[in-house]
Amino acid sequence: MKLEKSNTMRNNNTIKKTIELNLCTSCEGCRAICPVGAISMIFNKGQFIPVIDNKICTECGLCKNICPGYNLDPFNLFIKNNISEIELAGSCLDSYITYTKDIKIRKNSASGGIITTLIIELIRDNIYDKAFTLQYDYFDKNNIPKLKPTNQISEVINSAKSKYIPVSIYPVIEEIKRNPFGKYIIVGTGCQFTAIKNILSKLNIKEENILFLGLFCDNTLNLNIYKYFKKKYIKENNKINILDFRTKECGGWPGNTKIELNDGQKIFIDRKERISIKQYYQLSRCLYCNDKLNRQADISFGDCYIPGEESKLGKSNIIIRTEKGRTIYDQYKNKFISQKVDVEKILASQKLKEKLINFKQAKYFSLKNKLSNFTYNSVLDKNIIRDLIKKEKYINFGRDNQYYKIRLFIKINKIKQRIKKILKIFKGGLLILGELLIKNKLNKKTIGVKNNIIILGGGTSNRGAEAMTLSVVSEMKKKYPKHNIYLLTRDKKTLDYKDTYNFAIMEISSIKSGILNKTENIKQQNEINNILKNTEYAFDVSGYALSSQRGFNRSLMCMHDILLMRKYLIKYYLLPQSFGPFKYKIYQKIILFPLMKILLKYPVKIYAREDKSYKAIMKFTKNNVEKSFDIVLRCNYEENIKKLFKEPDKLRFLKLSGNSVGIVPNIRVAERVNKNKYFSLYNQIINELIKRKYYIYLIGYSNEDDQINRKIKSNYKSENVTIIPNDFNTIEMEYVIKQLKFIIASRFHSVIHAYKNSIPAVVIGWANKYYELLKSYNQIEYYYDCRNGLNNDKILHLINNIIKKRDESEKKISNMTNNIKSKSIFSDLFNSEKMING
Repeated sequence: MKLEKSNTMRNNNTIKKTIELNLCTSCEGCRAICPVGAISMIFNKGQFIPVIDNKICTECGLCKNICPGYNLDPFNLFIKNNISEIELAGSCLDSYITYTKDIKIRKNSASGGIITTLIIELIRDNIYDKAFTLQYDYFDKNNIPKLKPTNQISEVINSAKSKYIPVSIYPVIEEIKRNPFGKYIIVGTGCQFTAIKNILSKLNIKEENILFLGLFCDNTLNLNIYKYFKKKYIKENNKINILDFRTKECGGWPGNTKIELNDGQKIFIDRKERISIKQYYQLSRCLYCNDKLNRQADISFGDCYIPGEESKLGKSNIIIRTEKGRTIYDQYKNKFISQKVDVEKILASQKLKEKLINFKQAKYFSLKNKLSNFTYNSVLDKNIIRDLIKKEKYINFGRDNQYYKIRLFIKINKIKQRIKKILKIFKGGLLILGELLIKNKLNKKTIGVKNNIIILGGGTSNRGAEAMTLSVVSEMKKKYPKHNIYLLTRDKKTLDYKDTYNFAIMEISSIKSGILNKTENIKQQNEINNILKNTEYAFDVSGYALSSQRGFNRSLMCMHDILLMRKYLIKYYLLPQSFGPFKYKIYQKIILFPLMKILLKYPVKIYAREDKSYKAIMKFTKNNVEKSFDIVLRCNYEENIKKLFKEPDKLRFLKLSGNSVGIVPNIRVAERVNKNKYFSLYNQIINELIKRKYYIYLIGYSNEDDQINRKIKSNYKSENVTIIPNDFNTIEMEYVIKQLKFIIASRFHSVIHAYKNSIPAVVIGWANKYYELLKSYNQIEYYYDCRNGLNNDKILHLINNIIKKRDESEKKISNMTNNIKSKSIFSDLFNSEKMING
């Protein structure tokens, strides 16, 4: 149906401009506030938009005054030329990474399941009467999506997950007008809350009985997106019953799109496609939105994208904005797993900085169309205007439902992005090659005395990385007590432990898209340069960095690190780790292989942990390569605890029950096998061990694995099953392991720690490093390769065998470990004059 503008709008005291400028959010707030019922809704170009009956309209101006689309500056930010992310974010009393303890709710939710759990508890406890949520499975142009009131738990659960579509608040206002003293929970986006709060203010209805649970929102999508998916994926004789924009059903969080047909068939679509078409189907008003994090909520909720905190089951970031929100959250925090987090980490992970572009677009658009009263003296950014015109063009493709044009532009943009990526990669590689050709101005005479030692590739995100770091630090403190030791890290989480260890931790530049990203902190960068100038030794303990499986950028970073060491004439050692395979794309090989041929000859020693690694690295360099056991097996950092930690007295040395077995899961194994079989296996193992009177300790070697341990533990209320969380450091964890009878492990360094202390292990692994370690220890009979699936009976058979032959295994392991320890890798290094001189 076409709109006749002359019949539907007359002057500037209505929502005329909202409609003319495509600023409508389809919230239906105008209809809800209209005192004479002059506004109705029609479906036009993928949206439900208002139509004014001029015969009834009194031009009172209420619709315009409450319209969230018309007001591009609801928070009065336009008076500034520039604003910060903090100003965009709004108030914050507390901020958390959190998820519900209810595994069913968590699996059914978009992220951590916090909103669903909160609503259920608040309704059950009669603290609130009803909740307004969106239950909407598939598009029907005769049925506008609406927030509807409910006090039914099943309906609350069914309304979970992200919808991304424009939603009407009309039922919210109607319900509150009928019962202004009712207690309500409203779940919505920033623009919906703007409309609701504006209307309540006009109606003189107080908000004290209303809890606003706000959603982070990047873009709302035009309803024509349903037609896109139907056109591309559905045959004419089929009908779509449900379209889930994000489901964890196939691939876990952050979720792919799922279509359910009337014949029961399910179609899963990679989330990348939904992201690629967003720019064509977003609402025009979203181009000017400055409220991604829902600053008017009592509590705001969104996906957790903080690096290192992501989870396949999903986690939420929440921002507590009001005392009401804090009181509610504190009342039910026992229902969640929570940890406090700096709100700035949330802002960075949500890329709030990108919304500063929206701020500029909104100012330009508002000035151009005379929507706001403000003075804008700065020169308008031509790039902003040009990009805005392009964005508006793309949005019109979606509004006009130009499917084939959208498909064409998606392909063109993919080709452009691929070309840009390749050019960046070549640029990054050429920059390193260029530095190789520049004559090094440093020499031994100009450098002077060096008294620094640096460690690269270490960290604290898992116990293996920490163990390798402490091994090097311990040996260096013994050999060079007067040297300064620095851990240079690219792991943001490791920076949080600066006050824990007795050595300095600093951030070093990383590589993204083939280009080196230098830290924005110039002072810090200069400090790093000064450290490098005075560094004698550098030890890389990455464990597994130089490989196509870890990605091109990670490999290029390794080359950059070697170049950096070469520039400052630092004696550089790649300590025992895995290398290869090197199956890069052809254009990546063109850049990387010449660099590897040149730069891998620079390290004094490259230690390969496995035969395959040794053979892979030997294709690029030979004279400086050796095969070696893991460094943790060859070092005794326990002797230097007081020198490693600033407060060694605070270390926790947990005493275990006498007959104990450790279980160390690994989320990487869980990702490779059937999830139900995976947890069934551990339940079967634990039941068998309990029958044999063992105490079981579920040990978290990485923060990613804690969720698996909690899931396993949820089936056992017995004290026979205890969780050792990931916040135990490597010293504390090793003290736990040395008390065990044996372990059932899927983390490599948990096996290393076990063997170091002569503890037998049944290993469920998937990589060559597990196989070679057990083979060298003559323990291969206790290895199970999970790459072909899980066989519970075979694994239980291995456990039964290790129980029977425990003493025999312990003796073999002890002899081998003692033999390895007698040949300290650092003794080899420092006893060789050739190596010392580099």
